[in-house]
Amino acid sequence: MRFRLATGLTGLTFVAAWLATIQVNLQLASDVRSVLSFFVFAVPLLGAIHYRGKPQAFWLGFLLVFIVTALPQNWPLSEYQPTFRSVKNDNAIVKGFVERASHDRTQRGRVQSFISATVDFVGVLIVASVTGLISMQIYAHARRPSH
Repeated sequence: MRFRLATGLTGLTFVAAWLATIQVNLQLASDVRSVLSFFVFAVPLLGAIHYRGKPQAFWLGFLLVFIVTALPQNWPLSEYQPTFRSVKNDNAIVKGFVERASHDRTQRGRVQSFISATVDFVGVLIVASVTGLISMQIYAHARRPSH
């Protein structure tokens, strides 16, 4: 498999934004993770629509697992709709850093929330990717001429 530089940089930006959520208040972190989760939902959907052949089979398999594992818990896409309550409060980001410096208990909660969200998200992505690869193999086998 070959990857373009733009794809690698997009992935790196995604990972950096996800990792940055450990440093901000819980509501802003939740909003950022929601936006990133929405993109992970939108990209396979667009891939399934745009591509044909094996790539379409991959994106359909990926999307199917993502929908089955992630969406039923949060239907109708409630987890993927950021509230941006933290942005409405002008000092929310500053308060988040002050809160982090003054409350160890809040920091532990933030870290636990981050770890839990990360493990869940990565698990879904791994299973979805494996299913996408299996879908590609099924597609290739179905297209092979029978003897």
